[in-house]
Amino acid sequence: MVRNLHAKIDSIRLGDVHLPVTLSDQSDRGNCYICRPSTAYIDYGIEETRHFSPAPVLRRALAGALRSAAPLLRATGLDHQAQINNWLLATNPPAPPGVIGAMQALARRYPDRAIVLRSLNDATDAALLADLRRAGAMVLPARQVWILQRPASPRPRDVGRDAALISDGQFDLLHTEHFSAADYTTAAQLYGQLYLQKYTPLNPQYTPAFLQGMAQAGILRLTGLRRGGALLGILGTVRLGGMLTAPVVGYHTDLPQSLGLYRRLIALAMTEAEAQGIPFHLSAGAASFKRNRGARPAIEYSAALVSHLPRGKRLATATLAQLLTRIGVPIMRRYGL
Repeated sequence: MVRNLHAKIDSIRLGDVHLPVTLSDQSDRGNCYICRPSTAYIDYGIEETRHFSPAPVLRRALAGALRSAAPLLRATGLDHQAQINNWLLATNPPAPPGVIGAMQALARRYPDRAIVLRSLNDATDAALLADLRRAGAMVLPARQVWILQRPASPRPRDVGRDAALISDGQFDLLHTEHFSAADYTTAAQLYGQLYLQKYTPLNPQYTPAFLQGMAQAGILRLTGLRRGGALLGILGTVRLGGMLTAPVVGYHTDLPQSLGLYRRLIALAMTEAEAQGIPFHLSAGAASFKRNRGARPAIEYSAALVSHLPRGKRLATATLAQLLTRIGVPIMRRYGL
């Protein structure tokens, strides 16, 4: 399903739904960051220092600080985890009510694992974050993301320009129900061109089988940009939990930027969120692009229930949470990481 991910899958019942749970082990070296905090904070963090290439001294200092934090992260044991509500997406959908009780039940089921809940942000999950802290969970800042809560008023100029792009008739829209096996293969390749080649192979390496399975299960809604019979862009959105996310975006990165492929894809997602009347989570990066379309920054967190683990792991996790809050958050806000 995901080439660079090693995890077993479990589930837990919460009311009338079953939430997916991933089980990943500390021994799974090189595991994808969606199941391995050390990859997220150390390896991915070092990759993100590319944004500081004009300031090489700062870049080397940040990379060195991240490497020096590796022993602390190992001491937390967070890589040996059971992660609830993990849909194997870079941004998981919001967790349903009662998730804290389900996390506590998982701690009894897996007493040797940290119980993790990812993709919480201080714009739309403030109440849940407060409840998690009261329940004794450690809250660890992860990255800065962008949330479009409602259409901005007045409408930003760039939104109008993007709307004109998607109605200019240059591309045909291909929807999930019309995707062929070859289209899923192309979709995975287009995602890879953007997220794995242009950005970093540390991102989830989705296979055609994953995209097809998620789409046919009704979880992922795919839209393709097609011209002259060729699929040139792909958008995959998820509507779960009262929020729209777009965890799958890709396009032919070697085509001229004047085609506006990325702008078209994000505009389609914004239109979908507006039609559904739900917030749109635009993930991280491209700060000016997202700000110019009315999105606002928020700090995203992971919550870790570790009260059932040995004292050393609890202390290491608390220390990591303090460092990330006092040092990491100001850097995330300053540089949009």
